[in-house]
Amino acid sequence: MKTKNRQIAVSFPNEVFEKISNKADDLSMTKAELIRQQLNFDFDQKREPRKKRVHKTADPQLLYHLNKIGTNLNQIAKHLNEGNTLELQTLAELANIEQSLKGFLHDCND
Repeated sequence: MKTKNRQIAVSFPNEVFEKISNKADDLSMTKAELIRQQLNFDFDQKREPRKKRVHKTADPQLLYHLNKIGTNLNQIAKHLNEGNTLELQTLAELANIEQSLKGFLHDCND
């Protein structure tokens, strides 16, 4: 079972940080590897490089329409926050929109 790595945040004065950086560069090591080595820890395995995050792209039309929905909801919220009321038909339509969005999000997560 793989154990979770623990981190320690350490601060150094600028002069010490520069010395660590320069020495690590000279030895073609990362600063973390240099510090581990200097602390005399014996690490059997090299650290695996981090996997780069994959950013999924979204359909521009979808983003456009979601933005319009958000804008409309903000206008409704402002209207209500000013002490105004909504007609029953408007509330029913908002409930229908909510159900449609929930269904859409449920379908996207499957």
